[in-house]
Amino acid sequence: MIFLALLLAASVSHLTLTDETVTLGPNEVRGLDLTLQQREAVIVAGYEVLRGSDGISAFLIGPGDAGSSAPGQPNQYLRLAPDRKLGSFRFPAAVPGDYQIVLDNRGEDSVETEVRLSVSLVFGEAGTLRPGAASNARRSVVIGVSVFFFLLVGLYSSQRLFRAIRRRPRRAPLPPF
Repeated sequence: MIFLALLLAASVSHLTLTDETVTLGPNEVRGLDLTLQQREAVIVAGYEVLRGSDGISAFLIGPGDAGSSAPGQPNQYLRLAPDRKLGSFRFPAAVPGDYQIVLDNRGEDSVETEVRLSVSLVFGEAGTLRPGAASNARRSVVIGVSVFFFLLVGLYSSQRLFRAIRRRPRRAPLPPF
């Protein structure tokens, strides 16, 4: 079992394409081109505004075949991180082709902005998608329902046990186990 886990961990490879600080002028849009030729990969991108604007947008644009089942469509947005100071996204790129990560500093209060951009490719990741965490409200509901069900089962079991004890004659031997 441990050998299988080590083999699986060894088959996942990680390639960092960029991890640098980019300066965007007012109303400037800048892109980073990625070309995937052979293997499936998960594109992982993250950004953080270090200085300047209140937030920027980041997009992942890919070949038309990547986001839909209709081949030959023009390039389209595959992922979007809206106007924020911090954002990230993951995209399982199963279709080979040209992808582009775009940083957009076109806002109403656009000023020169310094952004830390990190882009990497993960090859061989099982399932290519990771589940997200449930919201706090959903967690509370799940915990509440679980505790209620546990108490209900405990109450039902204790009632059945006490009834069985009361029905047993006082001097009767205990059943063999």
